[in-house]
Amino acid sequence: MPALTLPSQQRDFIEWHRGRPHFAVWAVALDAQPGLDQRLAQVQAALAPWLLPGYRRQPHITLHICGFPVRQAQAPDDFDLARLQAQASALAEALPAPFTLQLGGAFSFASAACLAVRDDASHLARLRRALSDAVPEADATPYVPHVTAGLYNGAWPLAQVHERLAPLSLAPELAVTVRALSWMCYDSAVVGGPLRPLLQVACGPGPAAVEHSAALAAVFQPPSPGAAG
Repeated sequence: MPALTLPSQQRDFIEWHRGRPHFAVWAVALDAQPGLDQRLAQVQAALAPWLLPGYRRQPHITLHICGFPVRQAQAPDDFDLARLQAQASALAEALPAPFTLQLGGAFSFASAACLAVRDDASHLARLRRALSDAVPEADATPYVPHVTAGLYNGAWPLAQVHERLAPLSLAPELAVTVRALSWMCYDSAVVGGPLRPLLQVACGPGPAAVEHSAALAAVFQPPSPGAAG
């Protein structure tokens, strides 16, 4: 049997979030990078019939999966404010001066079409280690840095996906300078919904900067009455 893509569905996965309204990650935001939007659009056009509509997550490189922000962690995938503070402090000590990554050509996981990321100096691996030493990651999936272009809407032959992406797989690399890492949340009820940056730790010495203090505090509050659970 040929290898197939893993389909995503645009629905509220209540059995996953169990009424916890937000999900958080540490990531590198890739806002306003020359050529990046065009390259992502090319990947999306090449696979247009096979991609899940409604993917609105802005370009980013996920660094560490945190979990569901809650006031008090109980489940393995809960993430409370003390854990965020511990990781922010660890990052503030571990982050080097601004560093460069290379964004490459297109490739595919079983679940998503992506752009490759090259990190010859292994900065991302060291930062992931600092975060995991502070608070172990909630997701045991092997880490491969990437920029997601889209999720699949069905079980499509991976060989055909690779064939469509082949012209884009050797695209010239795009150099991006990383100046900060961001703690970001998205609505757990929306598949592929936008990320909201709430905390930023800049490269080099210095404290973490809260970008939206009220929103940051709000994500650690209990769900409102009547939330799914």
